[in-house]
Amino acid sequence: MPKQMQKQKDENLIQVGKMVQHYRLEKGNMTQEALAAAIHSNATYISKIETGSAEGLSIKMLHKLADSLDVSVADLVDVGIIQTGIKNSSAVKRIASQLHSLNTRAA
Repeated sequence: MPKQMQKQKDENLIQVGKMVQHYRLEKGNMTQEALAAAIHSNATYISKIETGSAEGLSIKMLHKLADSLDVSVADLVDVGIIQTGIKNSSAVKRIASQLHSLNTRAA
């Protein structure tokens, strides 16, 4: 993977992690341990997600996190897209639209 693409991927993971932490704390100061228990994981993995160092963060895991935090997957992803300055990318818009569609169908 070219360095620029890797850097963007890393920045996106960091932003998603910040959103996970934001919504976790907004939910009555939920602990990493409590969130981990809700998604059948461990606090170390939650810490890695929140710092953007989680390897292989999947859509399935994003759904588990979003469900446990009472938000949509798009809520976890959209702000990361806005803050990294690539919101106008047609590919990003398509992905965001697909995530919104998945959340609507899952509800």
